[in-house]
Amino acid sequence: MKRFINFLKKQPFLCAVLAVILAMAGIKLLDGTGLFGEAVLRIILAMAMGFFLYLISGEKTLDCCGESTGYAIKVLAPCLILPAVIGLTGFLGFFTDTAIRSDWPIQLLGGALEMLSVGLFEEVLFRAVINDGIMYQFRNFKGVWILCALVSSLVFGWVHVISADVSQPLLMAQAILKILTCAQFGLCMLFLYWKTRNIWACALVHALFDFMPGWAEYILDVQRETNQSYVAAGESGVFVIVFYLIEAAVLLIAM
Repeated sequence: MKRFINFLKKQPFLCAVLAVILAMAGIKLLDGTGLFGEAVLRIILAMAMGFFLYLISGEKTLDCCGESTGYAIKVLAPCLILPAVIGLTGFLGFFTDTAIRSDWPIQLLGGALEMLSVGLFEEVLFRAVINDGIMYQFRNFKGVWILCALVSSLVFGWVHVISADVSQPLLMAQAILKILTCAQFGLCMLFLYWKTRNIWACALVHALFDFMPGWAEYILDVQRETNQSYVAAGESGVFVIVFYLIEAAVLLIAM
């Protein structure tokens, strides 16, 4: 085992590939029941990704996790404008004719923990592990920064639509736009990671980005969205495309 670990330390890109495979297998095979179950699952996966990150970068990657968090949130605040508007609009739209959940504090806490665990897991994997794996493996390549940006951002976008139905042009268009908007957001996170090396700050902003649009669903008695394919058929698909275009424009300004 020690020889294998020493071998992996000398192969940072292989570590990154193995981390992605393990992460995807974990999401597919392991089942987290409920909000807290999903949070626990992703925290476990984040810890596993942290092990690969340690093999790639050593302890120094975690040295800056307590610094510049406020700065990071300030810099990426424009990325949170659209999620905040969506969340407030959703709350006001449902509030007038929807009852408040009797267990809303537990639901809200569970939702916050779930989104925080997702942000932590995805940032450790898609920003730190993939970026550092490529950076350390191909450090002598002049275009390594561009390579890191393209691979980490596009892989991040691709995994969000990996299970989507793209059998129709409308569905395909939505999937492509989702990949591009996720890639844009991923680039914002990556630029911040390069500047601060604070993966915790990236995870926190990521969690806020995911939590804000649907926070009303944890407070009000409405049906939570369970579809994670990010595409829709019919007229809803046209609305999704318009939304992705707006999101792309906002993220472009934020970048």
